[in-house]
Amino acid sequence: MKKVLCAGVVIMTIITEVGILPGTVVAAAEEATTHPADLNTDWRLVLSEAIAYLAGWQQGSNPIAHAIRAAYLWQNGELYHYDAAQEAPLCWALGSVEPEGEEVEGEPGPHTLTYQAGPNGQVFGDLSQTVAHGGSGTAVVAYADIHCYFVRWSDGSVQNPRTDMNVTADISVTAEFSIETFTLTYTAGSHGQVYGILSQQVAYGADGEAVLAFADLNYHFLQWSDGSTQNPRTDTNVTEDVSVMATFVPDVPVVTSFAINSDGATTILLDVTLNSTCTTSPTQYMASESDAFTGASWAAYDTAPSFTLSYGVGTRTVYFKVQNESGESGVVSDSIFIVPNTVSVEAGTFTMGRTDSGDDEAHGNTDEDPRHSVTLGAYWLGKYEVTNKEYCDVLNWALAQGYLYSDISGAPWAGTGSIYAGNTSGARYGIVDFSSPSCNIQYSGGVFTSRTRVGLPGTTNYSMDTHPMVMVTWYGSVAYCTWLSQWQGLTPCYNMATSGWPLTVAPPESGGYRLPTEAEWERAAAWGTTLTIPPVWTHWIYSFQENTLMGKNRANYRDRAPNYVNPLGLTEWPYTSPVGWFNGAHVSPNGNVTTVNSPSPVGAYDMSGNVWEWCHDWYLDTYYSGGTMTNPLGPPTGADRVRRDGAWYSDSWGTRSARRARGNPDNGEYVIGFRVAVSVSSR
Repeated sequence: MKKVLCAGVVIMTIITEVGILPGTVVAAAEEATTHPADLNTDWRLVLSEAIAYLAGWQQGSNPIAHAIRAAYLWQNGELYHYDAAQEAPLCWALGSVEPEGEEVEGEPGPHTLTYQAGPNGQVFGDLSQTVAHGGSGTAVVAYADIHCYFVRWSDGSVQNPRTDMNVTADISVTAEFSIETFTLTYTAGSHGQVYGILSQQVAYGADGEAVLAFADLNYHFLQWSDGSTQNPRTDTNVTEDVSVMATFVPDVPVVTSFAINSDGATTILLDVTLNSTCTTSPTQYMASESDAFTGASWAAYDTAPSFTLSYGVGTRTVYFKVQNESGESGVVSDSIFIVPNTVSVEAGTFTMGRTDSGDDEAHGNTDEDPRHSVTLGAYWLGKYEVTNKEYCDVLNWALAQGYLYSDISGAPWAGTGSIYAGNTSGARYGIVDFSSPSCNIQYSGGVFTSRTRVGLPGTTNYSMDTHPMVMVTWYGSVAYCTWLSQWQGLTPCYNMATSGWPLTVAPPESGGYRLPTEAEWERAAAWGTTLTIPPVWTHWIYSFQENTLMGKNRANYRDRAPNYVNPLGLTEWPYTSPVGWFNGAHVSPNGNVTTVNSPSPVGAYDMSGNVWEWCHDWYLDTYYSGGTMTNPLGPPTGADRVRRDGAWYSDSWGTRSARRARGNPDNGEYVIGFRVAVSVSSR
């Protein structure tokens, strides 16, 4: 049966039509030439040579007769010789010629099969075989070295194991092997690029070419996706495919500006804004009044987040830092001064003294007479009584300045006992009865803090931070005003180096903090305009804009039902309430009483009850007989100072806005506190 080419139908058709049959073999002449299709001139036409020549015929470059003869020779045994007696193409006849040139007929002799291995592999089996013409060899196996692979035999065969069958000629082939190769692929994530050969083919154990990850502006290379941080990167001794992406992240952020309230100097409100600008897109910020950021936590970054300052007065420093995935910025800070919360009181004229009706008529005293006209300049008045925490803040500042003493001789305060102040030996006075159990401040670890007291519900521990300061003398109130002024950089209104600490910057002159005059206090507590249209200038017997006082929802006083209002149900004196407690939002746990908003006509709280409040003036029971007054400061001398307001210990009528009382300026009591005033031009 005849062999068939890939174009077998064409070749078989040609052979059939021409009818070429094998003929007699004759010796070749000296001028013998091989068939043009025999590219390696080995007197053997193999399949590939026949196909190539046939393709040339189909393309018009080779004669059809030669093409037919080439197909015939391959189809009928491949070996051929040159017959000089014949014209081309019949001169190329089947069969080979013996070396002696004698004509042979019939089957060729035995053939040699030789197998060998190229680099990177071996061949196993009988590597040199002798096989009869038309016979078959035995199998050989091409076996690659480690990390290499078999490609093909040198004659193009990919059979492995290989068994040569129907052998008609000698065969000598070499097994070809290749080393394993791997692909190195490099890509760039966002915000950067990779330079170099980004797709590399590398043999097993060989090294790749270097690539470089290069970040965009304000970013930096972090790592490759396989965790490597090598940059430039060269993959060496490659044993597998590598596909990695360069990761880029923003640079560590830098805080380029930071300010509290857009660089404001002071604030009344504790809620402030932290304004900042940063480089390289921070994701979180942390802010704290502690430079160690104690208790602070990270929050989503904002250019102007809110921050709540710690309660009190004085300088607050906020420390600030930001971070992103690359790390933390350095720490920056800014400071702001918390000033007392105050209300504005307009300049004007009012009538001072008790009225002749209601509780004023029933419970008023002669020292509240006669009514007289008083004109005042504009001023600011503390919205709340000075609290324990506010007083502690100022005491801590004064302690750091060396302003606190243990006695009038000037021995530094040792941490226990009453506290004295004054700039000279002849002008030192006790300011706080610190040893009294009623005092709501304490000293530990070099710092003044507020105490806690037990109240309702159950045995709740209440911080006294927001309760009014008590056990403070008149001098202690003045010291607070003077030191707070110095701390803020305002002109002090009192001379603490002179006996009696005289007022040196009197209203309406601009200066720092001071105690309100008695007239300023009564104006703010008793007089204001109604909300009617048109508004009416009105006097109120009680400071919360009412003419009577009953119940437990408007003021902290002695209601005798059964004893004291005592909103928090404190178990020990003093029964103070947090300043501004009666604001309509709080519910007193002692009786579950919902409060009513109870500001004075100018917006100040607790001007009826809670604690008595020191005023600047010396007390004189006949002082009101002086007639019309303008910015009165009280008598020039005296034994006692004025106190107004009434306290948690007072009966209702004792908290009237016209009620006057006196107190020794050297004594601190558990019912006396104070609030500040400041001339309007000072703010």
